[in-house]
Amino acid sequence: MTMKDLFIDTNNAVKLNRPQTGNFRSLYLWLKSDEEALLVVSQKLLVEYYRSCGSRSGFSFILDNLTRFGRMKKFEKSEIEEFKCQYYRKIRFRSNKEDQELIPIVLLSERKYALTSDINLKYDLENFPKFGKLVKVSNDPDNIPYNEI
Repeated sequence: MTMKDLFIDTNNAVKLNRPQTGNFRSLYLWLKSDEEALLVVSQKLLVEYYRSCGSRSGFSFILDNLTRFGRMKKFEKSEIEEFKCQYYRKIRFRSNKEDQELIPIVLLSERKYALTSDINLKYDLENFPKFGKLVKVSNDPDNIPYNEI
């Protein structure tokens, strides 16, 4: 079975706490119910999610559900460091140091779909050498075909 992987930055994850209507409600329902939905994360990002969204939020419920059913791809620190050693030479980033840690999560994922409202992270992903043309980044879930294979 092919998984539909997606990266969600913390600034958009908080919008999934209590989505009532619209595009974030559709994303929330997709993450909750589609058996092929897969969230790509790192341990550091999971900590950031819980710190920003709270441990008793709608998004923490989604995280627990994805974990329980094996629908979360967690990249290890060693994988992220290896990627950085291989590709981060001579790159002038616009994003801050914390967000630079997120770039390998997106670029190591299968589909390279990212939901973020951070314009500097978006720029770095879309202009990353050898990967930029493969990445789909948006602030709006409706602009990413997350529910398609």
